[in-house]
Amino acid sequence: MALAGLAGLGIAGTNSASAASSTYLELNGSNSMNADLDVGGYNVVNTGDIFLGDDILAQTKFASFSTYGQGDGKVQIWDVSNSQHLVRANEGGPVDIGTDLNISEGGLSINNWKIVDMVEAGADPTGNEAIDTILENEASDNTLLVFPKGTYRLDSSFELNADYSKFGMIGQPHATFEIANNLGRPAIYIGGSTAPDELILRNITVDIGTNGVDAPALHAFAKNKLDVDTFDLEGARNSNKVSGWIETVMVGVTCNPDSGGNPTERGFAHVKNLHLPDGGNYLSGNGQTGQFIGIGSVDPDKVGQINSQYGIHRGTMVFDSCYVEGFRNNGLYVSGYPGNVHVRDSHLKNNGLTNIRLSDGDSARDCRIEIDDNTLDSGGNQNPEAMALWGQEGDVLFENIEIERTSGTNRLLRDAIDGYETVFRDIDIVDNGTGDVLEFTHGGDVVLENVRVDKNAGSSYTSRIIDSATTNVTLKNVRYNSTARGIVFRNIEKVSVHDSSFDANNYAIEVKDTRSTKKLIFENNPAESGTFIWYSGRLGAIRDNHFKGNVSLQASPTKQDVSNNLGY
Repeated sequence: MALAGLAGLGIAGTNSASAASSTYLELNGSNSMNADLDVGGYNVVNTGDIFLGDDILAQTKFASFSTYGQGDGKVQIWDVSNSQHLVRANEGGPVDIGTDLNISEGGLSINNWKIVDMVEAGADPTGNEAIDTILENEASDNTLLVFPKGTYRLDSSFELNADYSKFGMIGQPHATFEIANNLGRPAIYIGGSTAPDELILRNITVDIGTNGVDAPALHAFAKNKLDVDTFDLEGARNSNKVSGWIETVMVGVTCNPDSGGNPTERGFAHVKNLHLPDGGNYLSGNGQTGQFIGIGSVDPDKVGQINSQYGIHRGTMVFDSCYVEGFRNNGLYVSGYPGNVHVRDSHLKNNGLTNIRLSDGDSARDCRIEIDDNTLDSGGNQNPEAMALWGQEGDVLFENIEIERTSGTNRLLRDAIDGYETVFRDIDIVDNGTGDVLEFTHGGDVVLENVRVDKNAGSSYTSRIIDSATTNVTLKNVRYNSTARGIVFRNIEKVSVHDSSFDANNYAIEVKDTRSTKKLIFENNPAESGTFIWYSGRLGAIRDNHFKGNVSLQASPTKQDVSNNLGY
């Protein structure tokens, strides 16, 4: 059929469509279609009369798509040259990827790479013989090292500092690197002094648990394109570490910096399905900032290597569907990077100081954080500093995040330094720990929007926004329920509370101001129980609120605009 006939599909024409045969549809200006559309032998499918997903027929050798628009879509992409599918997927899963390696994902294509089967090259997949020499010999520019399923022993770090255009390592379908010795370098260490332009690492497990050794799992930097997918560390970091490598994973794109350390190119890193489930053991004699970190970064000003490729992410990086648990220092700590980091659909558990610690231009969305372990080692060395979220330096967004704490003595949310804004949006918090929910003391602006808090422990105030003359705090559509007291504001520049509800024991909101330049705006807020108190502020408004039950408002009408408050 002529391609011009597509113009009539869903755009114009009132004639009905009719099937010229049982296998394709002849269009004559119809705006509906009830059969397959055959375009030169390639099917566009809008009905359920072919089989896809697990039921794709061997003779269906076309790119195909089927949906009724009800979450039941199915798709197939066919590789004609190899007579097999590249992708078969059902909407909502599962997804079946074909065996052909000439694919492109996230802009990182491995077409025309030299493909090396490492077993055919002599690597032992049983773990009996070390593969260090073979690995070093086979690594070269424009090369993809493919490791068939098995266990491969590494006696030393695999280190690659080369100005390659492309390099990659892939397990097919998955490969384990068993570390035999304590290593002074990461098990896989690529891009330490100079980096490949494109780097791909997939379907790999680094095992330090079998032999009870210690090694950082991964240091992987590319100049422009980094693709890490399904990379696991098995076994806990332990006290046999070599000083200087408390970071377990460091990744990023350097963007080929100039002599001043400024990026000359745009770079993108996609890190997906990175799993660090076993954490790190306690390092005796070290403070909390000397303990192990899950995913870490290096501040270029601190390492004194601004012009170097070493460990400095300058591009854009996405962490997607990652899991990090049990690191006493930080879980995901990337606030030292000059580049941007975005965390998506990830799960972090029992990491202190902070589970997710970001900086200017960064974000975290659609994540879950759990804190349920306050004594992380048998020697009684506690981990009270397990915070959930910290936008340390710069404008940071945290959105659609669930936080659940069953024990713990520290605050869950922390603010940025002066001059920046931290936004917490669509945050759900269930907190049975004794630590504060909020503690904002650093001088940055804070916005809480659509935040829901259920605080079920503590005896005094459960959130503190205090002692910063430059802080502006906005609460909008916040629901704050506490079996103890609520939020105390003290000595801050401005507080705006709108369309929020508070239910607390004794004091729901308390404002303690000792300076005369402070301002409070408290509008359209229902308060279920507790006392709203304002001590000595000079400027402000308490308007159009509904105070219910045993709520009382203690404020001086001669000093503040107090009007139209039901129940007061």
